[in-house]
Amino acid sequence: MKTILLATIIFVLPVQSSLKEPPNKVSKAFKQKFPSAMNSQWIEEGNITRGTYNFMGKIYKSVQDHPNTWKVNFLLGNRKTLATFDLEGHWIEAQQEIKLEEIVNEEVSSAIKKDYHGCEIQTVKIYNSASLGTWYEVEGICGNTPKAKFYDYMGLPFPPKI
Repeated sequence: MKTILLATIIFVLPVQSSLKEPPNKVSKAFKQKFPSAMNSQWIEEGNITRGTYNFMGKIYKSVQDHPNTWKVNFLLGNRKTLATFDLEGHWIEAQQEIKLEEIVNEEVSSAIKKDYHGCEIQTVKIYNSASLGTWYEVEGICGNTPKAKFYDYMGLPFPPKI
């Protein structure tokens, strides 16, 4: 019995000690930005994010150098939400998974319906960013081919071609 108890304590303590709370500025900013948030879970992130993504059939590699950030998963109403804050408590971005019918902007919903006609839409996400505004990500399957597109607040491809 003592062996089982000791093994449990050794296993549980490192997990509990790795759970961190964000700095006061971050926590305060989160409560101000999302006062009705429930079930928040914080994640501390480092400076450099590297990734590869497929956008409209082309493969892109990205390296983003951000100051340390804190991400928080939470419920806003009945929606799973992810928000990002910097160490000073500045809100950077939030995202939520929504239904196509919930998009109130007619230009955006029309563009999606046109682009995904005959396709199965799997997910629609809305992003809100302090620096880039609002945009949408749609993922679906057209026949056997996966399709992912981004739209700005006017229903135009995002990011715009320059």
